[in-house]
Amino acid sequence: MKDLITLAQAQPERTFSVPPAIGFVPAPTTPEEYDKILRDQIETLSKVAKDAGLRAQWPLSLAHHSCTMRPLRYKLCTHHCVCAMSFTTIDQATPRLQRSELAVPASTTALFEKAARSAADVIFLDLEDAVAPDDKEQARRNAIAALNEVNWGDKSLSVRINGLDTHYMYRDVIEIVENCPRLDLLLIPKVGVAADVYALDMLVTQIEHAKRRDKRIGLEVLIETALGLSNVEAIAQSSRRLEAMSFGAGDFAASTRMRTTVIGGLDPHFGVLADRNAAGERPFYQGDPWHAAQGRIVAACRAHGLRPIDGPYGDFRDSDGFRAAARRAAGLGFEGKWAIHPSQIDLANQVFSPGPEEVERARRIVAAMAQAAREGLGAVQLDGRLVDIASIRMARNVLAKAEAIAGRTLHAPS
Repeated sequence: MKDLITLAQAQPERTFSVPPAIGFVPAPTTPEEYDKILRDQIETLSKVAKDAGLRAQWPLSLAHHSCTMRPLRYKLCTHHCVCAMSFTTIDQATPRLQRSELAVPASTTALFEKAARSAADVIFLDLEDAVAPDDKEQARRNAIAALNEVNWGDKSLSVRINGLDTHYMYRDVIEIVENCPRLDLLLIPKVGVAADVYALDMLVTQIEHAKRRDKRIGLEVLIETALGLSNVEAIAQSSRRLEAMSFGAGDFAASTRMRTTVIGGLDPHFGVLADRNAAGERPFYQGDPWHAAQGRIVAACRAHGLRPIDGPYGDFRDSDGFRAAARRAAGLGFEGKWAIHPSQIDLANQVFSPGPEEVERARRIVAAMAQAAREGLGAVQLDGRLVDIASIRMARNVLAKAEAIAGRTLHAPS
């Protein structure tokens, strides 16, 4: 810490990480333990600052810091105070195209080859909701055989295991991870707290070490309960294996007792009755009951380098409804959507793929900003609109996705 203080006084505009003894804290189990951890941190750093002739200053936001074994960052500034910083470096999850995620019941083997020939980016073999209790063990054997014997091309393969509250889960994880080198992801249903993910991470890590697996398995979690949504930020930080979060509208509606019976659909009574207009009429504007939950999931994912994926739309005969739901999700920042029927795959791929005009504009933005940089400008106009650093970040996101889609198309099985 003395070296940190010396360096900060010499270079007052730099930001430094506090050493692990101060900057890392264990996850508290009670509010009282949380308060004690926070007070101990503040007291320790305040003492160090006082000894160095600095003044410690603690903004209100520090009181809401989530204790999840991540380093806090502080700035020793020109005003001789130690200030908590919001800046941090976020590691992005393993890159993976996930516009469409096809659900395939592991109890129905006739669907495996059809799924392998589909245009889905990700396929998950379902051991949970789509499988009756009496068929669980046979479905697990089916999934293991399919993962090892079917030619899945370059698709990402996942298995939705049974919930942590069932006696099927541990056998799902052990048997599948031990025997399926082709596996890319495990999909964990009904995640409610960060410890759920930690438990799976621990088990998978032990199996990988024991079996000397070369490929590291990723995790995707389903946020589909009130408890899961209330802890979504902590869950997003729970494991370095974590790649994506999916929103499960059906179970979420049941958990929160929403008045809807259509998975992912709208409630005709959910909306706003406007004030009277000039004609004396009061029009009704239907609202989106999923918007608030989806927004929290997107924010948690983007804050911690994960991919947000929208869950199923139950009425697979309603292509217009699916497309509208997918567009709303894409507008919020989701990267893809589940497909519970093959007819939904192309719809999802279309909605979550940038169009030719969008890609061309992104290229022009990048070129315009490159020219602006050469001229020492921070912003330029393109087609009558302001283009700045934020614009180039968005443009690069579009181009990165377009390149990933082009690569997958190039290597798709004929």
